[in-house]
Amino acid sequence: MLKDSAVRKEDLEISYLPLAHIFEQIVQTLMLVNGASIGFFGGDLTKLAEDMKVLQPTVFPAVPRTLNKLYDKAQALIRSKLKSLPMMELLKDSKCFYTYMIFFRKKKSDAEKVLQKAFLDNLGGKIRLIFSGSAPGYKNVLEFYTIGLGCKVTEFYGQTECSGPCSLVVLDSYYVGNVGTPVSCCMVKTGRRSRDGLYGQEL
Repeated sequence: MLKDSAVRKEDLEISYLPLAHIFEQIVQTLMLVNGASIGFFGGDLTKLAEDMKVLQPTVFPAVPRTLNKLYDKAQALIRSKLKSLPMMELLKDSKCFYTYMIFFRKKKSDAEKVLQKAFLDNLGGKIRLIFSGSAPGYKNVLEFYTIGLGCKVTEFYGQTECSGPCSLVVLDSYYVGNVGTPVSCCMVKTGRRSRDGLYGQEL
């Protein structure tokens, strides 16, 4: 799993987050130390999708707010594209939707091709890695990217605006909703939180 989530020499990142943000600095460092490439957006966030179509990045650093917006747009687009497929009525239930997508991803059916064409192509068509930081992502949104689209998502946890992550989690289709493990250069101390919000004894 970690091997699939590593940056490769042939990867290309689209950079659009502020470089004053340590999260973007870390992602760019990962790209450079692995001999990968970095492309920059045109400066207008409202045209980010257009820039991605031209650049065709494989690595997409994002904050949950960006992932949520793309998720909302994708839901309407994908459901309109899947109208002709069986069980469409059941897809109104999100649990049925993800079960349906897991099944058809394993079967390598037309459903996966529809998803790729309907959504990923609008973002360049080549995204395989998503780095997310600054806040926890919603479980259903992360499942959409991991289960529905087959992307590898790495979440960074810590003070990502100033000091970088203290832990990270590499998400796959069956591993969503936790803070992962500490990075090798950090020591993490856990504690038990009391009802009044104060921290008590160490664990």
